[in-house]
Amino acid sequence: MLHFFIQYIVRLQIEYQYLSTAGLLINSDKTKVMVSGTNEINRPTKISLSGKDLEEVESFVYLGSIFTRDVSCSNDIRKTLAIGRSVMQSLSSIWRSKDISTTTKIRLLKALVWSVAIYGCEGWTLYSRDQKCIDAFEMWCYRRLLRIPWTQHKTNEWILGELDVERELLGRVKSLKLGHYGHVTRKYENMEKELIQGCAPGNRSRGRQRRRWTDDIIEWTGLTITEAARLTEDRDHWRGILRAANPLSGGRH
Repeated sequence: MLHFFIQYIVRLQIEYQYLSTAGLLINSDKTKVMVSGTNEINRPTKISLSGKDLEEVESFVYLGSIFTRDVSCSNDIRKTLAIGRSVMQSLSSIWRSKDISTTTKIRLLKALVWSVAIYGCEGWTLYSRDQKCIDAFEMWCYRRLLRIPWTQHKTNEWILGELDVERELLGRVKSLKLGHYGHVTRKYENMEKELIQGCAPGNRSRGRQRRRWTDDIIEWTGLTITEAARLTEDRDHWRGILRAANPLSGGRH
C-alpha cells in the first residue's frame, strides 16, 4: 500500500510540473488531502505542492456528497434525507390543499421529494442503521402528507392502511443501486468497473471488517459478486432481480 501511495505522490508532482509549463496551476489553498483506511495508515500525512504543505482534512464535499475518513456513507445519507425533509416542508401548501386528491399527492411526493432525498444513492453503502433512517424518513413523509402529528399515536401500519400504500422507498434505493451495478459491469472497460472488481494488495485488518459497496449487491441478490457480474450480461434476468428488489414499481427506477 505504501508503494502505491509513493507512486501517486510522484505522479502528482510530475503532472504539476507538466501543467505548469502549459500555464495551468493547481491552487494549493483550495487543494486538500484526506487519507482513508485503517488506523495504522491514518497518521498525519505531509504532501506538498509547489513547496507548500497541503491541508489534511477529516471529510470533504464533492459534487454534493460527503466523503469521510472512515469511508462511511452515513453522514451523506443523513444530509441527503435532511434536504428531502426541507423540500417536503416547503411543499406544505400542497399537502394542506383539499383540492388535490391523496393519490395525486402521493405521486407528487415520489416525484418532488423522494427524487431529492435519495439523490446519488447508487454510491451508498447501507448499514442496517442507514436502512432504518430511510424507512423512518418515508413514514415521516406519509405522516406529513396526512397532517397527522406523533401526538395522535397512530401506528405505521395505520398510516399505510389509510393511504393504501406499502413501504417502497428502500426498495427503490436497492433497485437504483442494482441497476447502476448492472450498467457499470456490462461496460467493456471503465474506471468504475475496475474499482468494483479490482483488489488492492495487502491483508485486511483483524476484527470486524467495514461493510463494502459490493456487500449490498451480495446481500440483496443472494449471489457471489462473480455470479452477479456474470448475470448482468443477461439483461432480462437482471431486470427480474430489479423487480424482486422493488416489486411495487415493477423494477423501474
